Amino acid sequence: MQNLLELTTSHPLLSLAIVLMAGLIGGELVVRLHMPRVTGWIATGICLGALQLPQLELGTLKAFWPLTDFVLGYIAFSVGSHLNIRNLRNAGKRLFLLLATEATITPAVVVCVMYFLAGFPIEVALVFAAVAVAQAPGTTMLVVRESRSRGVFTKTLIAAVALIDMVAVLLFVVIDAELSGPNDTISGPWFLITSLPHALETLAIAAAIGGATALLVIGVARYVVGRKLLGAAMVAAIVISWGVADEVGVSPILAATFVGVALANILEEEERVGQRYVDSFSDVLFTAFYTLAGLRLDFSMVVPLAGMVALFFAARMIGKIISVFTAMSLAGAIKSLRNYMGLALLPHGGVAVGLLFFTQTDPAMAAHADSILAIGLAALAINQLLGPSVTRFALVWAREAGKEKPRLLDFLREQDIICDFKPKDREAAIRKLADRLYATHDVPIAKEEYVARVLQRDA
Repeated sequence: MQNLLELTTSHPLLSLAIVLMAGLIGGELVVRLHMPRVTGWIATGICLGALQLPQLELGTLKAFWPLTDFVLGYIAFSVGSHLNIRNLRNAGKRLFLLLATEATITPAVVVCVMYFLAGFPIEVALVFAAVAVAQAPGTTMLVVRESRSRGVFTKTLIAAVALIDMVAVLLFVVIDAELSGPNDTISGPWFLITSLPHALETLAIAAAIGGATALLVIGVARYVVGRKLLGAAMVAAIVISWGVADEVGVSPILAATFVGVALANILEEEERVGQRYVDSFSDVLFTAFYTLAGLRLDFSMVVPLAGMVALFFAARMIGKIISVFTAMSLAGAIKSLRNYMGLALLPHGGVAVGLLFFTQTDPAMAAHADSILAIGLAALAINQLLGPSVTRFALVWAREAGKEKPRLLDFLREQDIICDFKPKDREAAIRKLADRLYATHDVPIAKEEYVARVLQRDA
């Protein structure tokens, strides 16, 4: 039996086959228990890691890094493709406030807990804070898709996880830049401000790489391969943006996200066609990615650090709940957003996994890299085992689960609604409605001509 195991795991593709098959079976078993499939994938990976099969030990999993990098890029791309500016017009205030509180309240709670209670150096506590801010966009989208959710709560949730991940990456870049300085430590309490130009430069370079890659895809799709291969061109775009960003030393996750953002706002309809092509094999990618994430959890390091794991998990959850409640209250958002969005943001993975893995190759974090990875992955595993179910319950409590079906209400989109509408006369009313129409739709005639026709008809 041992010889058979050694034979079947002597090649990376055979090892990947074992991971895929085990993940598929584990995910299906968990679905039959009325739990999200991603929970089963993580649990299956943990079980495979405990078995310590040949070629599936922690030391041999580096062979799968290109696959996990691609899936991280795909997740970032998919989330970015949901950031259509016109569709998020009315959500701008609550999303802006949420980003502000996520960049301040959640990190502050995590830093206080990991520095004062867990006793880690301030540098390590700040790394934990950046990791804690990150979301699990892949998990969130899977839960939304499985629960067939739709509505204001769902739209805000998907947009929020994309933007919050950008905040997490920027925080990580700022902290890493500070630790990579001459003293390998935090220079003072104002380092976030002094390092901000570097973070903005990183953001600009990533946006430029993502935008240029998107334009390349558009050009190839329109003038070379045609619309039928747009999906394949998108796959190439993910790989290109990740590789170029990694080569020039900026965040590949941000670059892939900006590819999705650019395509969603330039192509729109064509982008949805290409997205469906990529989505057709997403289940295989997610199965491998999350099962491998579970495999990377080293319980020999987790057990002695169980108290730290519990503190990090609790600090992140409390920070998220306080952050969301504060932001949604200031924005005057509906009750479901105030009360349940914090719980819906509990899943942790995707970008967080990438940030944890980056600490393993970063010389500035070498002294604490193993502890950061063990605590981060263990807390992430708990979040992935519990988070998807909590997110689904939040969608149910928000009364948006099962709403992904044709309804009369679907003809009314949030971005097409103007609140507090108080024009001074009929013409002002028509002009204000026309402004909103042209801000959210592509109308084939000039706005002034359109307004003139409406006024003529109305007369």
